[in-house]
Amino acid sequence: RTKKHGDVSFQRRLQHVEGGENKLDLFRFSKHPELASRETVRAVEELGSQILREHTTDWLLCNFDTKGENFIITREGDGPRVLHGIDKEAAFSKILKIDAQTMSRTYKPHANNTLYNVVFSMYADCELDLELFDVLPQIKKVQALSDADYMATFKEYLEHVQKTKPQQYQQIYDNILARKTGLKKEYEIFFTKLVKDRCKHLHPQEAAALRQKYFGEDGKFHFPP
Repeated sequence: RTKKHGDVSFQRRLQHVEGGENKLDLFRFSKHPELASRETVRAVEELGSQILREHTTDWLLCNFDTKGENFIITREGDGPRVLHGIDKEAAFSKILKIDAQTMSRTYKPHANNTLYNVVFSMYADCELDLELFDVLPQIKKVQALSDADYMATFKEYLEHVQKTKPQQYQQIYDNILARKTGLKKEYEIFFTKLVKDRCKHLHPQEAAALRQKYFGEDGKFHFPP
């Protein structure tokens, strides 16, 4: 809320936000992963499926302002940690950038590295474990939507673009839709490279088992039917 513009941002209030000495500090982790204790890495691994869920959301939104500070963890008592992605103000700000059109673990258009870059790089270096198939439920949810229903989600944003950037409207529209229609294929391309990079650090037998799990006969990553 500002004096000039009034209410400019809205977030739902979260209860049971984790704090105290045992708090999992994802901002510190994403800034200095080399300092992370094994206990911290295990805690991040336990959030792996939720991190992958949030990655799908941020990829669809073309949002790369995803430093560890932009995630809140809630935890009720000794229950499991629940991850919440926040601060999506940078959504679509890079939608026309060439480097933003393909998944990677190096693209960093903002001052801080992304949590995802850190997690995927640690996975590639065998410093952290992930179950890559955990993104499939999110892919299926998106695929279940018609293109028209999906794009209706961004109706107000696109109307604003049409008024303020009419010459770029169609390209922005097409790029947003392409992230939805090409979601599964994009993950398969990205995960193919990621698994190959991880295999470089594994014993040959372990590498063979990982390829057998994730790769088809064509030597590329494939999701199960």
